[in-house]
Amino acid sequence: MTLSTTQELPNRVNSSGGVTTRGSSSGTDANDPIFPNHTGTHYIYLPGTTGNHLSVPKDGGWAATIHITATKTDDTTETFTTTASPILIGDTDLTEDSYKKVELRDTNDAGTLRLTIEPTNDINTTTDRNTGQTTFTSEGTTITIARTTSALTTTLVTRPGAILNGTSHYLQLPTDATPTITRTTGQFTALVLLRKNYDGAAFDRYISWESASGVDGMYIGRDASNRPATYIGDNASTKNSINTADGISIPLNELVTIGAVINNGTIATYLYGEGLNTSPTDITTLASDPTFTTGRIGTRAYNVSNTAGIEVFDFATFQDQALTEDQLDTFSDKLIAGTYT
Repeated sequence: MTLSTTQELPNRVNSSGGVTTRGSSSGTDANDPIFPNHTGTHYIYLPGTTGNHLSVPKDGGWAATIHITATKTDDTTETFTTTASPILIGDTDLTEDSYKKVELRDTNDAGTLRLTIEPTNDINTTTDRNTGQTTFTSEGTTITIARTTSALTTTLVTRPGAILNGTSHYLQLPTDATPTITRTTGQFTALVLLRKNYDGAAFDRYISWESASGVDGMYIGRDASNRPATYIGDNASTKNSINTADGISIPLNELVTIGAVINNGTIATYLYGEGLNTSPTDITTLASDPTFTTGRIGTRAYNVSNTAGIEVFDFATFQDQALTEDQLDTFSDKLIAGTYT
């Protein structure tokens, strides 16, 4: 296996050959991706917007009023009190920031300490990277992560990544991550490591190399039944490869690798844990060769539409190579572990 392009985000996001960020126009806007960096300390990213919070069950012995002290990664703190049950930590009670520890006390800042939420102590990156992020456990208490579908989303950060909330933004890929195949010849493999935070519209784009509608080019995403799918076309006609093993769908809130393999006139879709399509789709009958443009993660490549609500952690492409299922599984393990050796 010889990689043509790998990117671990956001450490390789730049403006000269690597991934670049974009909003709904060529400049920066409020919809640009968020890049929760990670330097060893796990933390909770809270965007300070309604519907994005941690939900904590309130024990019957606790006081009616709970005092919250939230410590940011720069060691500054914010506080608030709440009488809600369950206790909601976030929303607009805390500003947008990264919080490494949250303490819950009875009544005020001198009250009895009831719970400390400290992801660094609770989350092991080696054993827990594959688990979903709807919940995590702190001191034996299950903490629920709430995310909205219309604003930047809460996440537990245990590795670098990018949050794309399905609103007019994307990651621009380097040109060497673009397929160079025709409808009859050439090999190409692409993989993306992501976590789907919520279901958007059908046909969300996870990676797209489309040059025009129709489809002209290729994209990897989800079909109308939430199955991993690859579509390739020449604008006049389209072929698709839908991974239907065991009636699967793309899991919510779990780390998965999704990809596609082109092999001299066929295309197959891959989902980690379910494998590669056993019956690749014949693309030789397309009327003409697809036209590929420089790729994007999270939206169409030629305009800003069909945007996906995902967290993106890594992607990889292999020019002139059609990886086998065993190779895809092996490399997926490396993506999830964050190492390419």
